[in-house]
Formats: sequence, structure tokens, C-alpha cells
Amino acid sequence: MVFRSTDNGDTWRVSNTGLAPYWVRYLAVSADGMVYADAQTGPFRSTDGGETWHRPAATEFYGSNFVANSRNELFCKWYSVYRSTDNGVNWAHVSDGLWGEVKCLALNRDDYLYAGTELQGVFRTVGPTVSIDILPSALPRNYELASNYPNPFNPTTTIEYELPTSSVVKLSVYDLLGREVSVLVSERRESGVHEVKFMGRDFQAESTSIR
Repeated sequence: MVFRSTDNGDTWRVSNTGLAPYWVRYLAVSADGMVYADAQTGPFRSTDGGETWHRPAATEFYGSNFVANSRNELFCKWYSVYRSTDNGVNWAHVSDGLWGEVKCLALNRDDYLYAGTELQGVFRTVGPTVSIDILPSALPRNYELASNYPNPFNPTTTIEYELPTSSVVKLSVYDLLGREVSVLVSERRESGVHEVKFMGRDFQAESTSIR
């Protein structure tokens, strides 16, 4: 539920039109006056100062901890980092080179983005988010396999891995008895950052290249 004050916090009233009955974890205000709420089913947006709300996302998306830079670009976390350049309608994954589940985001006044992770510490963009990409596009220097996210999951989880050179990759899922129940990847993949989505209901996988 969202409450709104028009007298600098002296009094408050419910401002939940279009948002109820979802609970809200984060609010963010962009430089152009857009208000964003991380609700129970995904992001909502208000174009009238929080009076009414609607969900702008074109696809199902559960981002949270929204922050907006001075160019009104949005960033949020959903285990990793995502960016929107069209007021929250579409989102792109921008976490290449960042490891560990992202727990919080912050922007400083110079538009540098900071990401706090669960186990790998704090990351910072290599430059202001208004002028450059979030992270450098250099190829990975090591073979890396990241933890799947979300974890636990139902019904889908994502696994990222990095290849410094073109390599034959085999990625399998085993049950508690050590039996192979699904082969997610078994082919040569080019160098770069890749991800595979594992669908637990039917043991199917969908593999894509991030960069």
C-alpha cells in the first residue's frame, strides 16, 4: 500500500488506485517526476505524482529497488541488474562481469551505479551510467560458473557461465542420488558470457548468449 503526503509529511492519505491489493517494497522518483513502485507482482508506475498507478512492463518482470539516474534511465535488481530506457516498459540485463546475487542498488550524484551483492561485496560501474555502458565489454579472462538464480526456484532458474575462449561445454543437472536427469548444454560455445534457463517442471533448457 502507498501513502501520499502533499504537505511535507504532516498528513497522509492512501494513494492506491490501480495498485491495490499489492504490498509495496520500494519507491523511486525519477528526475522527470515519474514515480515507480515495486509491488508484489512487478513494477508499477504513476505519471500523476502517485495518485493513480498502472503496470508499464511489456513482459512479466519482478524487479525491485528501483533507482533513476539524471537522464531518467531506470535500474533495478532482480538477482542481477536490469536497465530501462523507456520509463519501465522494457528492461535489459546489464550485469556482465558482476557476480553474486544483487541485494541492493544505489546511484550517487555523479550517476555512478553501485550494486551490493550477497557474497561478492560491492560493485561499481566503470563510469557514469548516463554516458557509458554499465560494465566493460571485454571478454572473460577465466572460466566461471555462477550460482543459479533464483534459488530456490519454481519453476524456472537461470545459470550463467563465462568462457574466455571457444570451448566445448557440458552442463548437467543431477538428482540427490547422483543420477543425471537433464543435460542443459552439450555443444561448443563461443567465448563470452552465456546463460541457460532450466525449467524444472519438464527438465527442459533454453540457452542464450548474453554477450
